Amino acid sequence: MVDEEGRCVGVLSAADLVHWVDRESRPPKRCQGGETCACCDWQLDGLDDAPDDEVSRYMTTNVVATGPETRVGELARWMRDAHIHRIVIVDERRRPVGVVSSMDVLAAVARLDCLQELDSL
Repeated sequence: MVDEEGRCVGVLSAADLVHWVDRESRPPKRCQGGETCACCDWQLDGLDDAPDDEVSRYMTTNVVATGPETRVGELARWMRDAHIHRIVIVDERRRPVGVVSSMDVLAAVARLDCLQELDSL
């Protein structure tokens, strides 16, 4: 979420949605009859169950954000230490310009490993 000046002021994470489901004290979602179910108890049945409230009621306002010059290894340590999966990349005015996910970090590690293998040939 951004404010009227475009600065990042919050994010809505999967954990935020799980907390919403927990607060609602909803009965767990269960499969009907003999169906094979690939769902978890905390999953929503559909968008009809999603809240109509403003996102600000559910979002995390303590956003982990940094500039685009931050090194991947540092981002990985922040993710590990904060137990998060994404970091918002912001410009000098704190406006979001991108997101680095844990999958992006893993891709960078894999790319580096491939490059090191090529160098050893």
